[in-house]
Amino acid sequence: MEGVRLPKAVLFDWDGTLVDTIPGLRTAHNHVRTVLGLPEWTEDQFWKNLKHSARELYPAIYGKESERALEILYDFVEKNHLGYLKELPHAREVLSFFSSQGIPCGLISNKRDKYLRREVSHLGWDDSFFAVMGAGVAAKDKPAPDPIRHMLGCMDSPPDAGDTWFVGDTETDLAAGSAAGCATVFITHGKDKNFLIQRFNPIIAVRDCGALLEELRLLVKSKLAAQRSID
Repeated sequence: MEGVRLPKAVLFDWDGTLVDTIPGLRTAHNHVRTVLGLPEWTEDQFWKNLKHSARELYPAIYGKESERALEILYDFVEKNHLGYLKELPHAREVLSFFSSQGIPCGLISNKRDKYLRREVSHLGWDDSFFAVMGAGVAAKDKPAPDPIRHMLGCMDSPPDAGDTWFVGDTETDLAAGSAAGCATVFITHGKDKNFLIQRFNPIIAVRDCGALLEELRLLVKSKLAAQRSID
């Protein structure tokens, strides 16, 4: 944490970072495969394919059936996604912390934009973000930096990318944040992700939102202590 300062803006990933929707995502994708007469993804296949948004992944794996596969996916999501939505512990407190510090927060996800907005509203978090952006809004989705650059460009007085944090829980998030020139914050969920930490060098790597909240409070204490020493 030495040398780490609070950012001027924070951009968050959604699934796995602030909310737990993994069971719903896995069920949705495997529903598509079942309808298409294909075997369900293994755990490893699921996580590997989760690096990409469906609009970019499906043409690569389903070819001529990709449009039908997307229709099946979005029909399932339309009917079921709110039922799988679960707020992660301390996520709301992390958002409240940044609000208390006057630091604007944005939300970027590879989930289809209309579903993302519906989920944010369902949790009552509309006022927590200055902007919400799902898949298909920018020219490319994560891991490309396009969504981050697009969102920062929409701000009235955008900070430099280096003064912006991108908070996420996957290689996709780390890659997108790094490519955009942001400082990255990595939520590991207690898994061994040292290879990703070594590759992307996030400024903070923590188990979950609770641990992140503790780190943020320490940063504020350090800042106040430094100000008192100057005074």
